Amino acid sequence: MKPSRRDTLTGLAAGAASLILPGKAWAQTSFDGEYGGVIDLGTVKLRMRLVIAGDAATLYSLDQGNSPIPASKMERKDWSLLLEFEVIKARFEGRLNGSVLSGTFTQGRPIPLRLERGVIPVDPKDLSGFTGGMMSQVLLGQIRERLGTPGMAIGWQRKKGAVQQLFTGLRAAGHPEPLLQDDLWHIGSITKSFTATLFARMVQARAIRWDTPLGELLANTPEHYRALTAFELLSHHGGLPANAPVGDLLTLPRSEKNPRSSRRRFADSAMAQPPVAKPQARFAYSNVGYVLAAIMLENATGQTWEKLIRREVLRPLGLKSAGFGPPGSVKLIDQPRGHVGGASVHMDNPVAMAPAGGLHMSLADLLKYLAAHRDKPKYLGTAQWQELHTPRFGSSYSLGWFVRKNADLWHNGSNTAWYAEVIVEPASGLVAATCNNDTALIPRPRVLFPSIRRAAGIAQ
Repeated sequence: MKPSRRDTLTGLAAGAASLILPGKAWAQTSFDGEYGGVIDLGTVKLRMRLVIAGDAATLYSLDQGNSPIPASKMERKDWSLLLEFEVIKARFEGRLNGSVLSGTFTQGRPIPLRLERGVIPVDPKDLSGFTGGMMSQVLLGQIRERLGTPGMAIGWQRKKGAVQQLFTGLRAAGHPEPLLQDDLWHIGSITKSFTATLFARMVQARAIRWDTPLGELLANTPEHYRALTAFELLSHHGGLPANAPVGDLLTLPRSEKNPRSSRRRFADSAMAQPPVAKPQARFAYSNVGYVLAAIMLENATGQTWEKLIRREVLRPLGLKSAGFGPPGSVKLIDQPRGHVGGASVHMDNPVAMAPAGGLHMSLADLLKYLAAHRDKPKYLGTAQWQELHTPRFGSSYSLGWFVRKNADLWHNGSNTAWYAEVIVEPASGLVAATCNNDTALIPRPRVLFPSIRRAAGIAQ
């Protein structure tokens, strides 16, 4: 839960244009130039590029799409510089000393950032030389070594074809236990499509409606959120913040037999924050929306999201390996472990957030789930499958899925210690998934799918 990913420079705006601030003439300054550096977010390091030309400054995150992020404000005094980036709710305060601009980048929390003029950092984990061929056991091993990832697993299946699985590496860094084919993987925000599928299932059972207002099922919902429905909540168009405040998150339990009360605490804390946009106005990725949708289902049925997802999604689709939170036990390396800063961890986000990103399962079961979204069995009616896969409010996000123009479905997920990616291609009949027990692929989305397509016999 992209942070979650979205705690790591999230919201870097794709397609934003460079901005010349109004009311000032362009003038050469001592700050002019191109700067580069690496920002260390703990679980991931991102290469940054900053271009300053007169009264305009533009930031680029080279590992997150390299799209321009224009500064909305620039202030200079002597050798000090202040930049604000309204589109990503961030700011940089630094001081120029020779060719080095050192300071603090703040986006939710302050992070030291050193930028050097004329130096653009090279990606030490560049995969460009590894992804032009056909996926194989040997190639996957080479990619894993290049990334420095403890363990990786990938799988794919063409319609009516056999399931293919490859895996390489260890369950945990510093431990000898190798990965096994049936090992379990945390899938992070890919869980969102499971929660959306559950909602469709409950609509079909007439336990709730797609257009049931949030305020109808949640007492004391703030006025500006009361009219939100599953369409806004599950498509990230509710104008909700990404998460509850960090301080409140730290007080919530990581495991709990009945998380309904802590889930409501999470929701109340999150909704006490001001909206980030008007409903339906723009896409704003939010774990909160999925927690609220789960609370609606819990209040409508009297059952926890955990019980509902098992009864209505996991069991009917035959996903016997699926469970909640990090797989395996705390004391034994009996399943893969997530990794933070190279060290293995057995951790997850608060259980209140599980509907937004708390599932784990085997790779084979994950492919089985993807095949259901490809084949659209009678488990759901045609109308419900259509609702799940239709992009909303002019965006490319449906209900739990990013949807490409050719109708392909894609999503990824991370709880900051794991990373997984999935794709469903109706036209080619391909479903595919990649799983890492670290976050090395977060800045490289979709990079493995071309070689998987070649292995599956799909023309590029």
